[in-house]
Order: sequence, then structure tokens, then C-alpha cells
Amino acid sequence: MPLSYTKRIDLGFFVAFLLICSIASSVYVCFQQMNHQKNRVEHTYTVISTLQEVISSLSDMQGSVRGYIITGKDSYLDPYYVAVPVLGVRLGELQKLLADNHDQMIRYESLQAHVVQRSRIAENAIETYRQDGQKSAMDRVSTGNGKREMDEIRMIVQEMIGEERRLLDIRRTAVENFFRLTMYSGAFGILICLIILGAVFYLIKREFRYRSRTEESLLDAVDQMERHNEETKLVSQMGDYLRGCREREEVYRVIADSMPLLFPQSFGSVSVFNNSRNTLLPSISWGTLPNGTSLEFGGEDCWALRQGRGHLVTGLNSAPVCPHLANVSRDYVSFCLPLQAQGETIGQIYFGALASESGHVGKHEMGTMRRITEQISLALANLNLQQALKEQSIKDPLTKLYNRRYLDETLARECSRAQRSGKPLSVLVMDIDHFKKVNDTYGHDAGDAVLAAFARMLQTGIRKEDIACRLGGEEFVLVLPDASLEQGIVRAEKICEAARALAIKFHSDVLNVTVSIGVCDYPEHGQTPEELIQRADICLYKAKAGGRNCVVPYEAGLLKSA
Repeated sequence: MPLSYTKRIDLGFFVAFLLICSIASSVYVCFQQMNHQKNRVEHTYTVISTLQEVISSLSDMQGSVRGYIITGKDSYLDPYYVAVPVLGVRLGELQKLLADNHDQMIRYESLQAHVVQRSRIAENAIETYRQDGQKSAMDRVSTGNGKREMDEIRMIVQEMIGEERRLLDIRRTAVENFFRLTMYSGAFGILICLIILGAVFYLIKREFRYRSRTEESLLDAVDQMERHNEETKLVSQMGDYLRGCREREEVYRVIADSMPLLFPQSFGSVSVFNNSRNTLLPSISWGTLPNGTSLEFGGEDCWALRQGRGHLVTGLNSAPVCPHLANVSRDYVSFCLPLQAQGETIGQIYFGALASESGHVGKHEMGTMRRITEQISLALANLNLQQALKEQSIKDPLTKLYNRRYLDETLARECSRAQRSGKPLSVLVMDIDHFKKVNDTYGHDAGDAVLAAFARMLQTGIRKEDIACRLGGEEFVLVLPDASLEQGIVRAEKICEAARALAIKFHSDVLNVTVSIGVCDYPEHGQTPEELIQRADICLYKAKAGGRNCVVPYEAGLLKSA
């Protein structure tokens, strides 16, 4: 006996329900496995990061002890006293992280022993310097025990990192496998559900085939849904592209390409505030703007910016016309929206169309425009934030010069480039003379003013390829690609001369400063960034000892005498 229409519908939905539950369970299990593997991947990254921090702390400790032995200043031991407890913490973290990996624990125990031995060597060097003087300390350092321990530590760390990366590859593969399984399960389930729903829809359509009025209403609803779906797809696609943009020009190109597809008979523009935030400047436009449209206008010339919300002007309402559209014919419909994101107004977007072609501007159309505006606002705000974060990560906030982190990365790259090209590379390490006296006499605000003024002077006349950095405190570094030692000395002399000419106004006082500079070049005086900085630093101390306000280039034997 054939099933009735109603029972077939019920059976179809019941089968679809069972399939959906089964697929949902399968997808849930896959997601659980993916999450587990993701946690293992994060664990691996944590281990690698901790190992790198151990190496970094040991390098800080080694550099601190070396600086102390060379200069005899206790302040150079500050990084050593910071690195020692940090090493203990990081080794403790490693022990917990690697507790479930027997092979890694064996390497960890070896690493711990070598780290302890390296710490003892550093401690003995400090104690030797304090008891027997610099020469004895330098003799102890020259035995190479510390270097051998560091080499052994680096080898162990590399082995551990290599093992973690191997595990990382395995875990990534597992995540990808579960992801594919989830996708296949979901796609299969969706296909089956679509087949069942299609069969149910066929039964419903056959049942109501002769009900023409209902059919027409259904077709109209389907057409409208398709238009909305297409519109939603375009808006979603536009949002995806906007989120992937890395430059403002890319954002503007996406807007110019997408707007004619979303609103075929429309025109408009996007304007953003200038740096002083008193004028909006045109960034992009689409369509043919009517005569009389002002593309550059003040913030008070748009009602949307005044009110902080959309402002619609049609022939059917009595809303006031924005001043920047005052000369546009009343035959046009206009809709202005502020670009707002993260509590800040970035600019304004303007939509327009002929009243005879635009039809009725309803809630749906305005809602679409608002969604687009939100996506554009977020894209521009994210770009601003990314740029600001990038600047903060590599720039010193006081002097606006590059910081030590950027110097380490860039100098290594420039050394590699110089090695490949066979061209010279000069490094200048500078220190403002008697800077502590300025701080003690006039206060730290005066010291900041001196640092900022010196940084501005340092950037004056700088080549595009030169790299000016603040090393820390009152020390600065200038990297000169394609510059020989002689050219570096000439540049250093000019900097000394420019520093002497500085007259820094601070309240009612005028501050004058001088600078001492050490100069060395690659590859004559060093093969690595560390060697170049160290030897230029030695020259700097020589300049300080020689009366300051001078330039000392690196010479053979200077390292031994230091």
C-alpha cells in the first residue's frame, strides 16, 4: 500500500533528521580531534619559543659579562642579573613541557647541565675580574671554555627544536587530515540532505501545481530571495577581499570594483579625514558623479558626520541637503554614512542615484549600504591599527628611530647582502657625551629633548638606504651600506660637527652637546653583526677615553688593547 503524501513528507524529514544528527556527531568528533591536535601544535610552538628564549638569555648573559670585563662598569652586569633567574624559570618551564617526551627529556637534562656549567663559567669570570683584575679575567675568557659550552648548548637546542619541528609536521598533518574528513563528512551530509529536501520540494510542488496564485507568489518570493542571496554573496565577497587588503589602495580598488555590481545605477565616493582631521579628502569614486558634487569638504559640511549616523535625502522627505551636495540637482537621491570603527570616525561614504532610476530606497537597501560601510570602516581601521602596531614594534617612541630589535634583524640582512655583493658596509656607534650630566642638571625631560633633537639631526641628510637606530639610552647606531671605512669616517666627522652646532632650547635654557663615535666596517673588522657592534663599541670607548667629541676608527690590535 503506497504511503500518503503527508506520510512521505514526514518520512523524508525524519530520514533527513537522522542523517543530520549522524553527520553532526561525526563532525563534532572530528572537530574535537582537530582541537586536540591544535593544542599539541601550540604546545610545540611554546617549546620552540622557550628554547629560543633560553639561547637569548644565555647570549644576554655572555654579552653582559664580556661588556663588564671590557669596561669594568657594574651597569653592564644588569642583563646578567636579569638573565640568570630567567634561565631558571625557562628551564623549569621546559621540564614541565617536555615531561611526556622521554627523548626530549634526555636532551633537556644534558642542556640543563651545560647551562649550569656556562653560568658557572660566567660567574667565575666575574669573580676573577673582581679579585685579580681585567687581564686575568680576559685570560680566563680566552680559554674558550664558555664558547665551547655555548656551542654545545646551541647544538642541543637545535636538536630539540628539530625534534619539535618534526612533531609539528606530524601534528599539522593530523589536523589537515581531520579537517579534510570533516569537510568530506559535511559535504556528503549536505548533498544527501539536499537530495532529500529536493525530493520533498518536488512533492510539495506537484501537490500545489494547479494553485496558480500560490505558485506565482512562491516564484516571486524565490526571485526576491535569489536577488538577496546574490547581493549577500557580493557583500560577503567584498568583505572577504577587504579583510585581505594590506594597503589602502587595495581597499579603494575593491570598493571601486564592487560598488557598480551591488548598485548598478548608482554613483558615489569615499572620503577620509586628512592628518589634521579638519578636511575630508576624496579617496575613491565610482559611477559618474553629478555636476556640483564637492569631493573635498569640511567635517561640518555633511549631516551624516554631524549626527554620527546615515543621512538620506529624497524627494519624499524633508531632510536638509548636506552642504557638500548643495549644488547638486534635486533630481538625485543621496545617502551619506559616516565611516566609524573602534570608536573613531575615519571618514564618510556617499551613495547617489537619479530619483527616476533608483526606485524606492527602502530599509533593505539602506541596510545593505550600512553593512558595506561597516566593512569598509573596519578594513580601514584595521589597516591603521596594523600600521601603528608595526611602527611601535620597530620604532623607538621617543626618537622615532628604529629600535634594537630592528637593528639586529636588519644588520644581519645587510651583512649577508654585503657578503653576496662584495661591497663594504660601515657601522657607526655613537654616544652623546656627558648625557648623565644633562639629566642630573636639567632633569629627564631635558634629556629626552636632547635625544629627540639629536635623532632629528641624525636623520638629516641621511641616504635612503642608511639605517639609523637607537641602541639604548644615549647610544645610537648608523648602518651605512655600500660605504667604506673612509666614507664612514667622513660621515662620522660630519655628525660630530652637526652635533656641536646643535642648540637645543629647553624652557629658558639652551643645551649644547657633543658626540663620540666609533667606526668599523665589514668585512675588515668583523664578519657578524655582533662583532661589528662590539668593535665599533670598543672604538667608542676609546673616543670617550681620548677626551670625547671625536671619531675613532677601528685599527688592528685595538681589541687586544681594550
